[in-house]
Amino acid sequence: MYSIIREIIFYMVFLWLLLIISYGNRDPNSFNYMEHLSTLFIKDDPYNDYMKVTSRHRFWNYAHEIFVPALFVQDWYNGDPPDDDLTGFLNDRYSRIMGHVVVRQLRIHPGQCSLNEKFSQIVDECNVGYSMSNQDQDSYGRSWRHLGENETATIPEYIYTPASDLDGYPFLGRHGLYSGGGYVARLLGSESEVHDLLYRLEAENWIDDYTKAIFIEFSTYNAQVNLFGVVILLLEITKLGAALPLYRIDPVKLLSYFSGFALFQVVCEGLFLTFVVFFLIKEINNIRQQKKKYIKSFWNIIEFSIVSLSIAAIVLYFYRFIVSNKLSATFRDSGGAGYIKLQYVAYWNELLGYLLGIIVFLSNLKFLKLLRFNKRMSLLSSTLKSASADILHYFIMFGIIFASFAMAFYLVFAKKVFDFADFIYTLESLFATMLGKFRWHAMKDADSVMAPLLFFFFILSVTFILVNMFLTILNENFSEVKRNTAKQANEFEMVEFMMSRFKLWTGIGESKARTASPLIPNNKVNPKDITLKEENVIDAFPDKVDQLLDSITKMYFNPSSKENLDFLGSKYDPKQMYLKESNINQDKGFMAHYK
Repeated sequence: MYSIIREIIFYMVFLWLLLIISYGNRDPNSFNYMEHLSTLFIKDDPYNDYMKVTSRHRFWNYAHEIFVPALFVQDWYNGDPPDDDLTGFLNDRYSRIMGHVVVRQLRIHPGQCSLNEKFSQIVDECNVGYSMSNQDQDSYGRSWRHLGENETATIPEYIYTPASDLDGYPFLGRHGLYSGGGYVARLLGSESEVHDLLYRLEAENWIDDYTKAIFIEFSTYNAQVNLFGVVILLLEITKLGAALPLYRIDPVKLLSYFSGFALFQVVCEGLFLTFVVFFLIKEINNIRQQKKKYIKSFWNIIEFSIVSLSIAAIVLYFYRFIVSNKLSATFRDSGGAGYIKLQYVAYWNELLGYLLGIIVFLSNLKFLKLLRFNKRMSLLSSTLKSASADILHYFIMFGIIFASFAMAFYLVFAKKVFDFADFIYTLESLFATMLGKFRWHAMKDADSVMAPLLFFFFILSVTFILVNMFLTILNENFSEVKRNTAKQANEFEMVEFMMSRFKLWTGIGESKARTASPLIPNNKVNPKDITLKEENVIDAFPDKVDQLLDSITKMYFNPSSKENLDFLGSKYDPKQMYLKESNINQDKGFMAHYK
C-alpha cells in the first residue's frame, strides 16, 4: 500500500514539472500581440482591409495605403519626424523588424490545359491550378519577357529563388500546398524607395494571369513582452481567377531564459529530464519482463507514449534553442539588415506545442489509473469495458447512417452553401447540426424542397434515435455493472487506508482504528500497543471490582431503597424487581433439588 502512495506522489511531482515546462512555453501576451499585429496590417482600414483584397488592383492599393505605412514609423502627431533610434521599427514604435520584408510569388507555365474543341476558336488558352510539380522556375526579363539564347537575367524580381536560399518551407493554404521558393522582391531602403519599387512592379505587370500565389513574409520582435511575431500574408489565385486572401500570425517565445525565473526553469527542466530517463528505464524493464503481454495493456501503451513523446519534445526543444541562438547571432552581426526568416522556427515551435499538449493530456489521463481504487471511478471504467462490444457495433451502424446523410447533403447543397462546399466541410457541418448549430436559412434558400426533408430525417434519425440509443447502451451496462459487483476491482479498501493515514499524519479528524483479526495474516498488530492496553486494564481492575460489588449490594440486598436505585434512572419499576427476585429464588430451589 505504501508503494502505491509513493507511486502517486512520485507521479504528481512529474506532472507538476511537466505543467511548469508546458505553460512556461506559452506566454499570456501571445494572443494580444497577435491581435495587435493583425490590427496593424490586416484590420486597420475598413475599406482597405486585407481580407477584402479580391483582385490584383486591390492588392497594389492595399500595399501602398496600408502595408507600407505600417512598416515604417510615421511622423508624430504634431508633424515632427520620428527619432533616428526608431529606424527599423513598425509604426507602433514597439516592434522591431527582424531583417527585411520579402514579397514573393509562385507561377505556373502557360498553356498546360487542353481546350475543348468546341471553344478552341473562342478561348485562346487554358491554364491549370497551382501545384509544386507544375510551378514555373525559369528566369525572365522585365515584364516576364522570355530571354534570348545568349541573354542573362539581371533583374532579381524575375529570377527564381529556390526554397533553400530563402530558408523556406511549404505552406498549406486553403486551395493548395505552396512551395517555399519563388520570385522574390525585397523591400529594402526607406519608405519612399519601397513605394517606388512597388510602383515599378505594378507598372511592369509583375502580377499577371500566371501568378497563382503572392506571399508577404517578415518577422518582428517586441522587447516589452519578449515575443517574436512571424507574419505571413497569402493571396491565393484559383483557377477561376478569384483572389482569396489568407493570413497567419504566429507569436513565438524563443528567449526562454530572459526573465528572473530562468534558474528555476532550468532546474525544473533538469528534473524533468531525470524523470524521463527514469521512466524510460522502467518501461524497458517492463518490456523485457512482459514481452508480448506488454502491448496488451492499455496503460502500458499510455506510459510508453508519454515517454516517447517526452523524448521527442526534449529533442525539439534543444533544436529550437540552437536555431534561435543562431538567428539571434545573424541579426546581431548584420545590424538588423540581414535576411532572417523565422518560418521554420515557428513550425518547430508549433510542433513542440502539439507534443506538449498531447503529453499533458496523456499524463492527466493516467490519473484514471491512479484513481482505480475509487469505487465510483471503477464504475465508469467497468461500464465502458462491459459496453465495449455494444458500442463497437453501434458505431458501425452510426457510421453507415451518418455517411449516407453526409453524401446526400453534399450532393444537394455543395454548389450553393459554403458549409457543404466539400465532403470534409459537410461532415463538420453535420456534426455541428447534431449539437444544435446549423444555418437553416442558407439550406432553405438553396433548395426549398430537399432541405426540409433531409433536415427533418437527419434530426429524427441521428439526434433523436441514434443518440438516445447510445445513451441507452451506457445506461443498461451501468445498471448491470452496479448490480454485479464481481465486475468491479477488489481494491476499494485502499482509499479508506489512504484517508486514514492522511488523517493520522495531519491530525485532521480521527482515523478509523483497524481491528486485528486472527483470520487475516497480513493484519499486523503492534506489540507495544498490546502491552499498553494490558497495563491500563490491570490498573483499573480494583476500581471495576468495587463498582461490581456495590451494584450487587444495591440491587439484591437493599432493593427497597429508592436512593440506592437512582442509578437505574426513570426505567426503575419495583414490580419488575420483585419478579426478578422471585425468578432468582425459584432458580436456586430448582438447582438445589436437582443436586
